[in-house]
Amino acid sequence: MSQTVFHTNLRLNLDNEDDRRAWEHLQDLRTRYKSYSRAVVAVINGYFNSKEQMNRETFLESKEKEDAFLQRVFDTIKQGFDVSSAAGDCSNSVERQPPRIQVPADSANQEMENTVLEFIDSL
Repeated sequence: MSQTVFHTNLRLNLDNEDDRRAWEHLQDLRTRYKSYSRAVVAVINGYFNSKEQMNRETFLESKEKEDAFLQRVFDTIKQGFDVSSAAGDCSNSVERQPPRIQVPADSANQEMENTVLEFIDSL
C-alpha cells in the first residue's frame, strides 16, 4: 500500500504573542489527538469548513433579503396600477399642455423676470 505524504515545518516564534498563543492551542489540541499532524489537520479543516458554511449562509441570507425587497417593489407597483385602473384611468383623459409664457421683447424688465421666476418656483 503506497501512501502520498506531504511534509512541512511549522516555525513559531514564542516571543511573538500570536505565535505563542498558537503554540498553546496546539499543546491543548495535542492532548485530544494522536499527533500534532492530526490536530493541525482537524483545525485547518474545521476553520475552512466553517468559513465555507458562513459564506453559503451569508449568500442565502442576502439572496432572501433581495428577493423580499424585489417582491415588495413589485407589489407596490401592482397596487399603483390597481388604483389607477380602479379610478377609471382618468389620467389619460386629461390633456396636459405646458403653460404658455409670453416673454416681452425687452428682457430687461425686472418685474416680468420676477413673475416668471415665481411661476417656475411654483411648479
